[in-house]
Amino acid sequence: MSIVREHGGSIDVETLPAGGSAFTVYLPVAPPELLDGHLERGGSSAEPVVPVGDILKGRSILVLDDEESIRMLLDEGLSAHGMRVDCAASSQEALELVRNRAYDLALCDVNLSEGAAGRSGRETAMQIVAALRIVG
Repeated sequence: MSIVREHGGSIDVETLPAGGSAFTVYLPVAPPELLDGHLERGGSSAEPVVPVGDILKGRSILVLDDEESIRMLLDEGLSAHGMRVDCAASSQEALELVRNRAYDLALCDVNLSEGAAGRSGRETAMQIVAALRIVG
């Protein structure tokens, strides 16, 4: 819950008729300071909902997380939806990948460990967005 709140998201819970619960996690596309008017915000509720698989298929994504198990989980899950996934364990590695490849999306851990080249995840995310704007 604290991770979702920290990222400006929310969680909805629904009790299922057959028992149990369903949780839906909502996260913003990017923190407001990264959007800076460069991405469209929001959308009309009248717009049709596109299946997630259709949205993600063929997209390239950079995943930055200092925990190997999370990188592996995201790589497996996103690849299963037809995405091209590159993973980085450090800020330096992520920035090197961005300099050499084009990405449609970046997923960045904002709580990188202290050993991550002295940069926070948020600082690295802003550098990645800047590099993507130059490339794309």
